[in-house]
Amino acid sequence: TTVDAAVSTAAEAVGATSPRAESNLKLVPAPTKTCNGKAATITVAMVAVALGFACCENLVYIFIFAPSSDLETKIGVLVLRSLFPVHPLLAAIQSIGVCRRDIEKDKSFGVGRSILPAILLHGSFDLVIMIASFLVAVNPDDEEFEERAETTSLVVSFVTVLFGVTYYVVQSRAQRKRLNELESGTKAGLLPTATAASDHALV
Repeated sequence: TTVDAAVSTAAEAVGATSPRAESNLKLVPAPTKTCNGKAATITVAMVAVALGFACCENLVYIFIFAPSSDLETKIGVLVLRSLFPVHPLLAAIQSIGVCRRDIEKDKSFGVGRSILPAILLHGSFDLVIMIASFLVAVNPDDEEFEERAETTSLVVSFVTVLFGVTYYVVQSRAQRKRLNELESGTKAGLLPTATAASDHALV
């Protein structure tokens, strides 16, 4: 086989051609990924997909559905929307639930429980923008009111995103600790069950 041929070639290169010498040459297996490494891979993949979606959504929203035809205004709105990375943040939050289910083997984390925090955060973010847009639409001649509504929506949106970042950091640190414990148990020959993993679940 290819492996045997490689071993024979290596043995000849070091001058060991006897069967006993060849048997002492062993291929070193590639190191396996740690639990935290697998979790990081899942998070990066989900955030990358969310970034692509957010980019397409912003371009379509600004250059196709935006009411203003002023290019400068469109670019300004595009930059402003880029300051609130809602979709990548939500993808990172959802990745915690995916890791709970697939790496920690916590079967209580299904699809619904994994995406619920993201739904609440995205819904709150959109609700603020919709209310501000509605109030501006019913008061089209009040420029001062429009300015206050836009400022308020920006502040509330920023607070919403900040809350999401804080939530992710807290949950991510807690998960990293659980994965380290899981890794230690695996190396020690202990196999934690889904029930044991769920005992560390956050309230």
